[in-house]
Amino acid sequence: MFYLVLYALFFVVAVCNYYSFRKNEIALSNVLYYGCVFLLFIVGAFRFETGGDWPGYKLMYDELSGEPLFRTIIYIAHVFGHYQYIFVLTELIRFAILIYIIDSQFKSAPQYKMLFVLLYYSMYFFYYDMVIVRQTTAAIVFAYGVFKNRNGNFKTYLFWAFLAAMFHFSALMLLFMYYPLYRISNKKFTIFNYFIIACYFLGFDLFGTVIVSVLEWLPHVGLIYKLWAYTQIADLATARNITGQSLVYLLSFFTISYLHIFKKRPMNSVVYNGVCLYMFFYIGLPAFSTISTRLSTFYSIFVIFAILEIIKAYRKLFFIPLGFVFLCFCFNKGIFFESSEKVAYNPYQFYFTYDIFGTKSTGEVRLNQTRGINIRAMKKEGR
Repeated sequence: MFYLVLYALFFVVAVCNYYSFRKNEIALSNVLYYGCVFLLFIVGAFRFETGGDWPGYKLMYDELSGEPLFRTIIYIAHVFGHYQYIFVLTELIRFAILIYIIDSQFKSAPQYKMLFVLLYYSMYFFYYDMVIVRQTTAAIVFAYGVFKNRNGNFKTYLFWAFLAAMFHFSALMLLFMYYPLYRISNKKFTIFNYFIIACYFLGFDLFGTVIVSVLEWLPHVGLIYKLWAYTQIADLATARNITGQSLVYLLSFFTISYLHIFKKRPMNSVVYNGVCLYMFFYIGLPAFSTISTRLSTFYSIFVIFAILEIIKAYRKLFFIPLGFVFLCFCFNKGIFFESSEKVAYNPYQFYFTYDIFGTKSTGEVRLNQTRGINIRAMKKEGR
C-alpha cells in the first residue's frame, strides 16, 4: 500500500504540474516536483536490506571489491561505518544527475517534468534502481554524457562510456554503440527493429544463438564467464515472454516510429535511436532476459522520453496520456498491491523497513528463498 500511495501522490502532483499556468501555481508545482524527487531518493537510499541484489552489495562491502569508482563509494561507506551508505551515495549520484537531465530537457516545457518522474517511478525505479545498483549508476552517468554530447563527438562519447564503466564494466559494450546511436539513420534503425520484433513473435532467437556460440568459443574467464553462466544456468537465463510490460514497450516503439518516421514529427535523433537500441536489446534476446535487461538498462530512459513525446502529440486525446500512465501499473502491480508472489524477481524483495542498524526487514526472506546459483562457487569447482 505504501508504494501505491506514492504512486497516487506522484500522479496528483503530475496532473497539477501539467495544468499550472499562473506564476504562483508554477512556483508551487516546482516545489512539489523537487519534493517528490527528494521523497523518491529517501525511499531508495534508506531502504534496509531490501532490493534484488542487496546481499551482493553487502558482500562487496565486506570484501572491498568492485569497479574503481564503485569501490570508491564502498570506501566512503566504510568511513561512515555501514554498507547502507552504498545505497545512499548511489541514489544521491543518480538523482542529482536525473534532476539535471529533466531540468535541461524540459526547460521550455516544465509541465512534463513531474510526469517524467511518475513514469520513472513506474517503469524504472523498481525494475532497475532497486535491483542493479552499480549498473543503474553507470547508466545515468552515460545518459548524462549523451545529453551533454549534443554534437556526437566521438572522443567525448568514449570519455563518458569509460567513466560509466568505472561503475559497472558492462558499460564497456557502449564502445560499440556509438555508430548506431549517433550515425545510423532513424529510418534504417526502425526497419531493423521491425525485423527484430517479427523474429520475436515468430519464435526466432537469432542474436541469442549467435551470443551462445561466441561465448562457448571464448575462454570462460572474468566477465565472459559470467555472461556464459547467464546463458546456461536455467535460473538466470529466464525466457522473456509477452507481458503487460513488453506491450508497453512495443506500443511505445510503434507509436513513436509512426509519429517520427511517417508523420515527420521532429524528435531528438539520439533519443530516437536510443529507443531503437532499447528495443533491440529487450526484444532481440528473448531467451536471455537477464542479459537483455542489463544491456537495455543503458537505453531505457529514452523510452520515457518517447512516451512523453507521444503524450505531447496526442495531448488533446485525454485517454491516450491517461492510458499510458495507468498501463505502467503492469510493471509493478505485485509491489503496488503487496501481492508478493507476483513480484517477478524474488518474493518480498521490495518490502522494507528503515531500521538501518539492527532489525531485519522482510528482504531477509530473499536469502532463504532465492534459487540463484553462486557463480563464484561454481567457478571454484571448475564448472
